[in-house]
Amino acid sequence: LTWANWLTESNSPQASLLARVTVNRVWQHYFGAGIVATPDNLGLSGAKPSHPELLDWLAAKFVESGWSMKTLHRLILDSATFRQTSGPRARAVDRDPENHLLWRYPVRRLDAEAIRDAMLAVSGRLSSKTNGPYVPTPRNSIGEVLVDEAKPDAFARSIFLQHRRTQVPTFLGTFDAPSVVFNCTRRAETTMPLQSLSLLNSEFSVKRGEDLAQRLARDCGTDEAAKIRRGFLLTTGREPDSAERKMAVRFLAEQRRVYADTKDPESRAWADFCQSLFGLNSFLYL
Repeated sequence: LTWANWLTESNSPQASLLARVTVNRVWQHYFGAGIVATPDNLGLSGAKPSHPELLDWLAAKFVESGWSMKTLHRLILDSATFRQTSGPRARAVDRDPENHLLWRYPVRRLDAEAIRDAMLAVSGRLSSKTNGPYVPTPRNSIGEVLVDEAKPDAFARSIFLQHRRTQVPTFLGTFDAPSVVFNCTRRAETTMPLQSLSLLNSEFSVKRGEDLAQRLARDCGTDEAAKIRRGFLLTTGREPDSAERKMAVRFLAEQRRVYADTKDPESRAWADFCQSLFGLNSFLYL
């Protein structure tokens, strides 16, 4: 308590630094890079802020609000900067190709935990767990670190999953979740084949495709057009365009032929379609 009181003492250098570091990391969470690009170094050897006045203003508002994180999030989310389109503009690209000045919203892939949680949410499986012990993540016989879905809280948000120094859940690690060996102030965002293969072949992805197919059947019955529309709305937040609708209809027809000699070809075709939605850029990227 003494340390916390000292750190947040009014008009002190340490409180000023704490406020700037905090708002910089929240800004980085939303835009992929902080106002100061070196979140672990706001000193003389770190990067200079791209918008120093904005950093000072946000820090001041943060302190004035009583160090309220909700107020800070609201300031950023209500801003015109956050609500911009990601579309390019020729003149802006010429002047600031790296988008340092944030003339558009930067396209960003979801964090690993957000991808897993979103798959659980749209498939109707996300648990309402908000507290309590962690969810164990044992390593299986082939070396994968997985959640046992037969156990309680298996569908809890990823923040509740057990992380060990040498045992990051496999699905999260594939999408760049950091290990706990080092302090990670900024995550890497890679694009590699293992991510696509995980969305295509992992047991977790296959089961979420089946779960989403069952949800569409509950919501829309047997109306194919309605189920396609509902699937896109749940996973991407928008309706499919005409080309996507035609492609979906063709894909479902092809999968029904593939599974014609198997049990329940209709359900399997819809499960494949739903799983394919998880691989869309519209699902994986902001």
